[in-house]
Order: sequence, then C-alpha cells, then structure tokens
Amino acid sequence: GVTIHFCIAAAMDAASAGAVVGELPTILLAPADASRYGALFANAEAAKYVAVMLTTSLVIAIIGSLDSLLAAVGIDAIAGTRHRANRELIAQGCGNIASGFFCGIPVALSPARAVAAYRAGGRTRIAALLSAVFIALVATTCVELMQYLPLAVLAGVMLTIAGTLVDGWTRSLVHRFVSGPRERELIWSVVVVVLVATAT
Repeated sequence: GVTIHFCIAAAMDAASAGAVVGELPTILLAPADASRYGALFANAEAAKYVAVMLTTSLVIAIIGSLDSLLAAVGIDAIAGTRHRANRELIAQGCGNIASGFFCGIPVALSPARAVAAYRAGGRTRIAALLSAVFIALVATTCVELMQYLPLAVLAGVMLTIAGTLVDGWTRSLVHRFVSGPRERELIWSVVVVVLVATAT
C-alpha cells in the first residue's frame, strides 16, 4: 500500500495520492519539564476548573477500566486463558500515572496488540514486554519516517486488525445471515451484534 501511494504521488501529485500522517512531535517531555503544570492549581483562574477536571478524569478512568476488562474477556476467549482483573487494573493505573508524568494521554488494554502477539506465537509475558519495547523504539527513532505513512494504509491496517478481533460465533452468524434462510431469531441476533458493535 505504501509503495502504491508513492508511485501515484510520483506519477501524478501528492494530493491525488491521498493524505499522509504529517508532522509528529519529536520531543518527549521529561518529568522535570512537566512539573510546571502543577502550577496551574495555584492559579486562581485555573482553580475554578479543578472540579471539572477531576470529574472528567474519573469518567475517563471508569471508561478505560471497563474497556480494558472487556478487552481482557475477549482475549481470554481467543487464547483460552483467564485474566486477573485486579492485576490488569493496577497495571493500567500505574501506566497511566507514569504517562501523566510525561504529559501523555490515558492508556488502556489493547486487544489488537495482544491478539496479534498471540497469533504470532507469543504465549508469555515476554511477548508483551517485547511489544512495548518495540513500540517505544519506533516512537522515538522512526518518527520522521512515520510522518510519510499514508492514512489510507493506516486505515487498512486498522480494519484488518479489527477483522481479526471478530469471534468465530459472530463470523458464523453473519455467514448464515448472508447465505442461509433468514429466520426471525437470526435477524434479531444480527441486530444485537450490530448494536453492540456500534455502541462500543
């Protein structure tokens, strides 16, 4: 996909080939640099929004926790394992605290990464550790190359990963709906799947 994009850009023009990711930040704020944000709470004007910020933080934490637990259940269904909810949430909380020190955004469990590692043969915690190290290396050393990544290619990768996350029951349900007789129960099952997929 990347090759096709740049061939079209070379033959015609960059606009015809489609948009790319574009400029990305290359500076990682150190905790010492991020400490200045604590001064916001000493500002009388900013102090008025403390309640709103705390409420928003609580909502994000709840949604992130639920999202991670749902992702863990999905991974268990694929890998045949059983997750420990307390450990997952404590690890996520520690990760978000560390991310906050570097002015990062909240994080949650990624089923796409976990499923990709599982299907590539990863069965231990080392697979998750190597995945995190690889992502960190790419984010810190390949930023200039990532700027030229076509958005169409990125969207294709995301759709492919999303397709691999669909469980076998849903696949068989869609196949029966498309090729077989459309029974009333089958139609309602498809409606439920679509509603859940849309809501989440």
